[in-house]
Amino acid sequence: MQLSRNRNTANLLWFGLLGLVVIWFMALIFEAIKIERGLHHTVSGRVDDAGYRRVGVEARGRDILLDGHVSGRQAIDRVVSLASSVAGVRVVKPALKVAVLRLPHLRITASKEGLFEFTGELPDQAHADLLAELLGPRVVNSGNMNIAIEPETAEPEWIVAAARSFIIGKEVDDLEIEIGAGKLSFAGRTVNPVFYQDIMDGLAIIAGENGLQVINRLALLPNSS
Repeated sequence: MQLSRNRNTANLLWFGLLGLVVIWFMALIFEAIKIERGLHHTVSGRVDDAGYRRVGVEARGRDILLDGHVSGRQAIDRVVSLASSVAGVRVVKPALKVAVLRLPHLRITASKEGLFEFTGELPDQAHADLLAELLGPRVVNSGNMNIAIEPETAEPEWIVAAARSFIIGKEVDDLEIEIGAGKLSFAGRTVNPVFYQDIMDGLAIIAGENGLQVINRLALLPNSS
């Protein structure tokens, strides 16, 4: 009888220990699910808030899988960086494809007061900052930079071309420059034929180096003096 009691006690201890192991194991599973859901929610929120509306997020444990489409190679790096910056993420695995949704564009106009306005759409602040750097603080501080940041916009390859076009033609009266979709439109007026030709030569070089088509709307007016 004593042996039977000992055996029952041992069984109870064994089942109790097994129960604790099961409870501990289930707690680990629930905690892992909680972490996974939390990472999915946080990463998805950051990606969506940043404007990448065509990117899907999947969490597998602490690993994040990204799929969908963005508008440029640099956008892939930005989305991966956003996901990697979330605390608790171990690995980010991107399976993103480049598919252009919107084209970048820029318009530069001069007012009668001699101020310049820069409007358009670029994919990120880095491109806008590069444009401002190329233009110089004197130009930026004497104008209005009203450039919208839209992450779904394709990566522009003409930021330097836009700045150079402005620099060679900023003394033109009623200046208006538009760049985008492979075209560079330059408009305004001047009475100086040498200045006119210098601008045309400069635009031809810029366009050739950047694969742009020049649309010449610069008027050479007769000198009334």
